[in-house]
Amino acid sequence: MRASEARSLIASVVARLAAGDVTSLSSRWVVGPVRITSTRIAVAPVFHRAQNVRAFVKLALNHEANRNLYRHHSKIVALHSNPALEAWCKFVPAALDAGDVDGHYFTVETLLAGQPARRVRSQAPHSMLSGAATTISQLHGRTALVARVDDELLEGWVRAPISRLRTTKCDGRALDRLEARLVEHLANRTMTVSIVHGDYWLGNVLADPESGAVTGVVDWEWSAMRDLPSHDLLHLALYGRCVAERRSLGALVRDRLSRRRWSGEELVVLEGNVPLDGADLENLLLLYWIRHIASNIAQSSRYADRWMWTARNVRPPLRLM
Repeated sequence: MRASEARSLIASVVARLAAGDVTSLSSRWVVGPVRITSTRIAVAPVFHRAQNVRAFVKLALNHEANRNLYRHHSKIVALHSNPALEAWCKFVPAALDAGDVDGHYFTVETLLAGQPARRVRSQAPHSMLSGAATTISQLHGRTALVARVDDELLEGWVRAPISRLRTTKCDGRALDRLEARLVEHLANRTMTVSIVHGDYWLGNVLADPESGAVTGVVDWEWSAMRDLPSHDLLHLALYGRCVAERRSLGALVRDRLSRRRWSGEELVVLEGNVPLDGADLENLLLLYWIRHIASNIAQSSRYADRWMWTARNVRPPLRLM
């Protein structure tokens, strides 16, 4: 679908706003530039000049995007419904409307202030990462629970993600060894779990361009209600490097499993939040890696069919198993 077609569908969504389905406003909604993301979701800011209302429309362009956008919407609704997060949810867009236009799922959300933090970080990279780590750690702390790793958690954390990795047709015996290792390490352990974002890096964080203060956290479709806080912190530490250096996540995870030193920027995020030596760190890193790869495959089936993506993101850590 072309941007012009997506804009036409978004105009239909805005017509609902003008009709008063969401607010009492009746006219003068203006649609900003339409952008189509790599996950096939069309996004556009919308404004009501007379009432100074700013919102954000997201419109799914295919079946997989429908599913992902619905998941995101349900997660932000749940976050805003959690009494423990009433103050923290200033960082989360609030849902204004959701529905269907010609088979395309859409959401309308509040438009948060700020710019993508990966653009702001160049001014003060260490403080930007530190601020982002502090913000997500507040979410973890407010929703933390102590849980015994039972069969249900082992299924969600280990067996189901590795089952998705098997669709890439990688070394099945290496995956067997990985699964056995993680199950042995985790079974019946007591661990702290919390709500996690699941794709927490500076591309999904908004910040004030002047002060660098975090103003928002977006794109919640990979969020989970009972998972390991280390996922968010490891992703924040590593994924920005993947983008900046054009390296694969698989290569970075392999390097860390091979005991190569963490960089200064990575330590800013991890120190005091994630153990930095021994088997605990290696296994947390492996759990983070399989969760991220499995989420990519779940988000779009095209990943599992791309041999180059598999060679770069799946095989390097498996060679160490």
